[in-house]
Amino acid sequence: MIEEPKCTEANPCVDSVRVEPEEASVLVGGTLKLTAFDADDRPIPAGRVTWTSSDPVVAAVDAEGRVAGVTPGVATIAAKAGSATASSRVVVEGPTVAAVEIQGASSVELVVGQRLQLAAIVRDATGMRLTDREVEWSSDAPNVVAIEGSAGFVRAVSPGSGNVTATVEGVSASVAVRVVAAPVASVRVNAAKSSIDIGEELELDVTVTNTRGEVLDREVRWSAVPEGRVSFEGAVVRGVRAGPAQLRAEVDGVVGTLPLTVIGHAASIAIEGAPRIDVDLGESLQLRAAVLDENGDAIEGKVPLWIANDPEIARVDLQGALVARKLGTLTVAASYGSAQARAEVRVGIPRFARLTGGEGSVCGITSDGRAFCWGSPHGSRYNESVRVLPDFRLESLTLGTIRPGGASSPLDTHYCGILVGGDAFCSGGNDFGVLGNGSTSPAFEPYIFEQAFNVMDSGLTHGCAIDQDHLAWCWGRGDFGQLGDGNTADRSAPWPVQTGLRFSSIHAARDGGATCAITSSGEAWCWGRNHSGALGNGTEQDSHIPVPVSGGIAFDSVSIVSGLPGSVVHNSLTSGHACGVSREGKGYCWGTNSWGQLGNGGVEPSSVPVEIAGGHSFRQIEISHSYRSEWDSTSCGLTTDGEVLCWGTGYNGELGRRCTSPVECEAVEARPVGGGLRFEELAVGGGTFCGLSGDGVAYCWGSFRQGVTWEPTPIWGQQRWLEGPAHLANTNQDLPGGE
Repeated sequence: MIEEPKCTEANPCVDSVRVEPEEASVLVGGTLKLTAFDADDRPIPAGRVTWTSSDPVVAAVDAEGRVAGVTPGVATIAAKAGSATASSRVVVEGPTVAAVEIQGASSVELVVGQRLQLAAIVRDATGMRLTDREVEWSSDAPNVVAIEGSAGFVRAVSPGSGNVTATVEGVSASVAVRVVAAPVASVRVNAAKSSIDIGEELELDVTVTNTRGEVLDREVRWSAVPEGRVSFEGAVVRGVRAGPAQLRAEVDGVVGTLPLTVIGHAASIAIEGAPRIDVDLGESLQLRAAVLDENGDAIEGKVPLWIANDPEIARVDLQGALVARKLGTLTVAASYGSAQARAEVRVGIPRFARLTGGEGSVCGITSDGRAFCWGSPHGSRYNESVRVLPDFRLESLTLGTIRPGGASSPLDTHYCGILVGGDAFCSGGNDFGVLGNGSTSPAFEPYIFEQAFNVMDSGLTHGCAIDQDHLAWCWGRGDFGQLGDGNTADRSAPWPVQTGLRFSSIHAARDGGATCAITSSGEAWCWGRNHSGALGNGTEQDSHIPVPVSGGIAFDSVSIVSGLPGSVVHNSLTSGHACGVSREGKGYCWGTNSWGQLGNGGVEPSSVPVEIAGGHSFRQIEISHSYRSEWDSTSCGLTTDGEVLCWGTGYNGELGRRCTSPVECEAVEARPVGGGLRFEELAVGGGTFCGLSGDGVAYCWGSFRQGVTWEPTPIWGQQRWLEGPAHLANTNQDLPGGE
């Protein structure tokens, strides 16, 4: 038992209790606060008062005297403090009806004989729904709409209008009821046949009945889906456009349908993409054409046959499957019966994402890894680009071409790089074991290296790579120590470069004979042929192992040519040079300087790096080598703002400007190439320089096997990416990669 608290001065005993209010009312769901006072009219603390209800079903009370109305009725709420008690009479009242609404629309329409149940919603003044009130239903036109029972059922008696009213405790709501006669039940459409030609007419038969089965003579509204395929004149339909249609006969909202096909006849042909269709070299394309009817609409199921006028450029079969084989333009024709159409198909080159160069050739690689090359020996002429390694997608590519004394062959060229997916490969000709596949036999399919290489580079007669541990490997011809393995033996498989240095990039001289690489800290190391100090270590002595480039310069990139003579250049005294870009963007060159190819303002050679004059900021430097003649010794740099500057000899267009005298054709300091273009990347192939524009077009200048291009000119096959003929107006020489 809970003991009563002891009486103290601070907590006196209660001798008497009264409750305020003594009488009160509260709505169902509402609350009321009662307060207990002692004899001195002081509120008694809640902890000293016990509250009870005589009927909790009617009214409930909590420990603080708060009363909640539960159901209509009367309850006595008692308060006990000590031995004293008092009470309050509480009346719980139910809510009164404030509004009645009939659920649904404010009006309804019924057919004679139809029965419908209506529902009334009753709410109090607070919007609360009252579900315990009796609803009285009445009709002001019982001969039109009658009340059946007390559950809100009404029945349509005869056509007319009336109001049905729901009343609850004097509050009411009404709904308007319209009763109509039996409506149209069906519309049936028939015709003598299911198809007509364009321009042909067909009479339709329609039968309309109501819900009682009676046939009605009613006006019919005609339409068709889709619109425009047929036209109507009364119950006569006329074919307008070929194709299936659904005829619709509508009476009082009831629709009858009939399928009808309008047939067209071949009148002409539309070739998709005409008048000119562009396709990338080496790609396949399905030509598409529509056979059109008298309205110019395509006729389903009718397929034309195809022919082409030049299978050398593209092969086209009768079904329109085209394979682009060679750059150029041809005409294709599609025919069906007497209808025929023609279109021009232009085989071109896609946009490039990057460029790469090799001995005598330059290649562009697309963003999806397709490779296209131009220059010897690609194509049947010097000015023809071809697709290389068409069955593979490439991340990177380098190449080299042996320059034979006679006619060139595809096996004069080898390719090395990394495939999409990461596999390193080499393929093609294999002189000196330059493919690294353990033999000197050519590989007609790419040889996939077992080793994982992150970087691949290949020169004329040797190749090099960097593995995942940043160690360098080389293979191929080693007569000058260009393999870096400490001797001059040839290697037909990857062989580790001595010193164990860890490199981030490597460059095999495009003319063979030398190699340079850069460590992760930017130190440049070179090895191999060192004529005129091309290794940059202050000597002219060949080195069979890597030697550091003098000057303590931190490089981002280095390119080297050893100056080896080729089949065109027989001068055994040809010399090499190298150039690099520092991490600060400065350009440096070293080696031979007979034509000013070091760019330092003079013609004296240097066996250590000298800074390129002019204070230019570079992001790439590429150098050419003796391809057409001993005069081919040029360097070109790409500045950080995309301008190309060249220095050295330009007798064969290498400086990117037309020249006719030594003053014009020899530059000991960097000069901008013509045309005012800006580029993203440079590549060099022999005496040919190429720049990649921001829109993926390759512009080339310099020497080709059979011609010279003086200023940067877009390669043949990429003209479609240019805005207009002004791009082609900067030279009167043959286009590189084109005629």
